Amino acid sequence: MRVLKLYIIFGVCMMCTPKIYSLPFNRIDFKAVNEFGDTIPYMFTEGDDGAVTISAMNVKEWYKTDSLVIPESVTYQDKLYIVRKSAMLAFSASPEHVKYICLPKTYSGVDEATVAFYNIFGLTNSFVNAAFADIIVAEDNPYLKSIDGVLYSKDEDVLVAFPRMKNIPYVDIDEQVKELVDGAFYSNPYIKSLILPNTLKVISSLCFADMPALEELVLKDSVEIIRQASFGGKIPKLVLGKGVKYVSAGTFWSPEETIHLTCYAPEPPEITPYEPSSNVYVTDLEHAESIHLFVPRKSLDAYRQAEGWNKCATILPIEPPIVAGVDEMTVSWVQNFSATGYVWTLYGDDSHTDMVMSLTFSEKGYLTDIVLGSLAPNRTFEANAPMMRISAADGDDTGDSERRFAEYYSFTIKSLTPNTKYYYTRQTLAGDEVIDEEQGSFATLPDTGTGMEQHPSMEVPSASNKLIRDGQLQIRCHDKTYTVQGVETK
Repeated sequence: MRVLKLYIIFGVCMMCTPKIYSLPFNRIDFKAVNEFGDTIPYMFTEGDDGAVTISAMNVKEWYKTDSLVIPESVTYQDKLYIVRKSAMLAFSASPEHVKYICLPKTYSGVDEATVAFYNIFGLTNSFVNAAFADIIVAEDNPYLKSIDGVLYSKDEDVLVAFPRMKNIPYVDIDEQVKELVDGAFYSNPYIKSLILPNTLKVISSLCFADMPALEELVLKDSVEIIRQASFGGKIPKLVLGKGVKYVSAGTFWSPEETIHLTCYAPEPPEITPYEPSSNVYVTDLEHAESIHLFVPRKSLDAYRQAEGWNKCATILPIEPPIVAGVDEMTVSWVQNFSATGYVWTLYGDDSHTDMVMSLTFSEKGYLTDIVLGSLAPNRTFEANAPMMRISAADGDDTGDSERRFAEYYSFTIKSLTPNTKYYYTRQTLAGDEVIDEEQGSFATLPDTGTGMEQHPSMEVPSASNKLIRDGQLQIRCHDKTYTVQGVETK
C-alpha cells in the first residue's frame, strides 16, 4: 500500500463517505525552537509517546530566516518525540519571507485527525497556499522526495505539492505521475502553460483553482476522475480528454467569467455529488449556466439529455459540420492523443465496395498517402490538406508542433460529382490497431451555378449558427466561421 494514499480522502470510490476524525480534548500544544532559532508549533495527544504533529505556521516573528528547517525530533517535558506529520493546512499561513522548507527523513505526510475537523473542500494537504518557492526533502526519507523543489511521493507517481511561489511559467509534468493531490497547484500566480502527463488519472480538489496566469489546460485521455473545486477563479480554456468518467458537481468553484469547456468523452461523465461544509449534498453541476460546452458531434444528443450537463448555457459540436459543395466536401475529426495516424476512406456505395479514394494522415493531421479506388479512372480526384514537411537533414517532421494539439483536423476532397451521395469511414490507428472508427455519408449539392444551396444532408449544429455575411451564406461553429464549402473565414 502506498503511504501517500493518506492524502486522498475519497479513496477509490468517488461516492464513499470520508472517514470522520475529531481532535481529542486531551490534545497538547507546545512550541519548540530549531537549531536556527525558528519557533515551530506542535501538538500531540496526552499519553502518546510516539510522534508529534506540526501545527499552523501563522506568526511572522517566529521565523528568523528564509529557510524553515523541520527537525527529526523535539523534546517536550524531558520526553523525546518524533516529528512525523503536519496538520491539515499547517503551512498555508506561512510568512512570505520563508521561501524554503526542509522536511526530515521522519516526515510522512498530513495528520488524519485534522482532515475532517477542518473540512475545507475535503482537502487533505498541508501545503495548500503555502508561500514557499521550494520544498526540500531529506534524501533518505522513505515516504517523499523532492524534484527541483516540487514535492512527490517516493515512487514519483503522486505529485503532492507544487510550491505556490515557484516562478516557472512553463511546466511539464513527468509522465510517471498518476495523481495530483488536493491543491497541488493552487494559487500559483506564475504558471502560464501546464503540460500534464498521459499517465495522469486523478485530479483532486482545488488543484488548479485561482491560477490567474494559466491560459489553457488540456487534460489528456488518461484522466478519469475530477474532484470538487478543481477549477476556480479565472478558469482558462479547459479541455477534458475522452477518458474522463467522473466529474464532481462542484468542479467549478466561483468562476469569475464564462467557462469554455471542451470534453472529448463520447459518453457524458457521471456527475458525482459532493458535501460542502454545510453538509448538504449538491448533485447538479454547479455554475452550469456559465459553461459553454463543446463535445464530439456524434455525442451531442447524449449531452443535451444528460442530467446536469443539459443545464449548460450552450452545447455545440467540437468539429465543424461535414460541409459539401457542388463538387467537393470538407470533413473534420477530433484528434486522439493515443493515435499514431488516421485513415479516411471514401466510397460510392453504402456497402463500401466501390472505393473512391483512401487518405492516410499522420498523428499530427498531415496528409501522408493517397490511394485511388475503382471509381478513380473516370475522374481526376484531388485532396486538399496540409502535407507533411520533411527535413532534408534528418528526415524528421518539421511541421507545426502545435498542430498535434489542435481541436480538430480537416481536409477537403475536390472534383467530386455534383448531386451525388458518398459514404465514408474514418479510422483512428495506434500502430496497426484500429482504436476508434466512424462511418457516415454526405451528398454534394446540385450544380445550380450559384453554389449557395443547402443540401438536406448537410450536418449543421443549429439554425442559429447560419448567417449571411456580405451576401454569402456562412456557418458559425466553435467560435469560427466557415463558407458552405468548409473554408474558414476571418
